[in-house]
Amino acid sequence: MGRLLRQIGPQKRLPTLEQAANLLATHYEQASKLSFQNSDKKQKKACKQVLQQNKSYTQNDIFTDELTLEELECAIQKLDPNKSPGIDLLFGSMIKHFGICTRCTLLRIFNLSWKSGKLPTLWKKSIIIPILKPGKDAACCKSYHPIPLTSALCKLMERIIHARIMRWLIEHNVIHFYQTAFRDGHIIVDQLFYLVQSVIDESEEIPHKKTTAVFLDLSAAFDRVWRQKLIEVLHRLGIKGNSLLWINDFLRHRKFVVRFNGRFSKSHRSWAGVPQGSFISPLLFLM
Repeated sequence: MGRLLRQIGPQKRLPTLEQAANLLATHYEQASKLSFQNSDKKQKKACKQVLQQNKSYTQNDIFTDELTLEELECAIQKLDPNKSPGIDLLFGSMIKHFGICTRCTLLRIFNLSWKSGKLPTLWKKSIIIPILKPGKDAACCKSYHPIPLTSALCKLMERIIHARIMRWLIEHNVIHFYQTAFRDGHIIVDQLFYLVQSVIDESEEIPHKKTTAVFLDLSAAFDRVWRQKLIEVLHRLGIKGNSLLWINDFLRHRKFVVRFNGRFSKSHRSWAGVPQGSFISPLLFLM
């Protein structure tokens, strides 16, 4: 990765690793900025109205019920003990060794966050490790794939909320049958089997019939999600109460630093998208 230090533009040089880290951080921040039109202001207003409505949501259901010790235990069991720690420096293996008193204290913290719809600031910070893509120019920022390290405690709570929402989505048939990405028991290759089988079935019914397929590649898809629109979509699908308020705060005011060869950049802000490296982000993108 040292080649990045030797070129920014035609003849400029970066003398320090910190400057290289800041260059990458600026690149990632710019990638998360969306351009808006005047008409988009209505969407922001609609999002605020939706959130205000959900502050008074009082029904006793999975969207408002307190998180339970059983749910916490289940989430802890599924933690990967070998995952690199985030900014809280907690490994999954450390959390797995928490005693019952520590787990009950952690559950109280989770429920406080759940009821208030607010997350600790530390949970919304991440460390990004830039990894050079194979065969790419090491002097170009676009050649580095960002690997975010997020809070282990936040990901643990995300698991609990993810399980609740996914169960509700399946019970109410919200997820389409052909949606295979980001679902347990499904793989993206399933789509290829559906496509091939569909072509075979049609050709058997009508010989010599031509088939046309259209494929759409979403570049930097996670980074370009419009958060205010996402909140409205979640509400329209039926996600309400504490769940919606918590997810909204989970997405807001997220910050990151880049760690490049052991040196850190200044703190930068993520303006749009669902956070990469977070457990619940694929589900949010799916919806």
